Amino acid sequence: MRHGLVPNLMNQGNCRYNCRDATWWWLYSIVRYIELVPEGVQMLTENVKCDGKVVQLQDVVHSSIQSHFEGIKFREENAGTQIDAHMKDEGFNIEIRVDQKTGMEP
Repeated sequence: MRHGLVPNLMNQGNCRYNCRDATWWWLYSIVRYIELVPEGVQMLTENVKCDGKVVQLQDVVHSSIQSHFEGIKFREENAGTQIDAHMKDEGFNIEIRVDQKTGMEP
């Protein structure tokens, strides 16, 4: 998890965090797991590693959602042709926000 996002691309230990959809699909898969697996809700209290710390999954979920509500704005790490030869420079600038009233990006 970085900037409230899960990695959407991974290559030999190099991760890219530039896609809001990856995080929302990850959250959706957690919800579906909880709905489908008997006692699946217990997964939320499992320990996971996040930012070098061991925390409960529910804390990571909350932090991710909170980041989206507060707004996420950063320039992708190592931006440039070395990580994506086809992306324009402005494509490395990430800005995400969710309207708390509608749940949609404004």
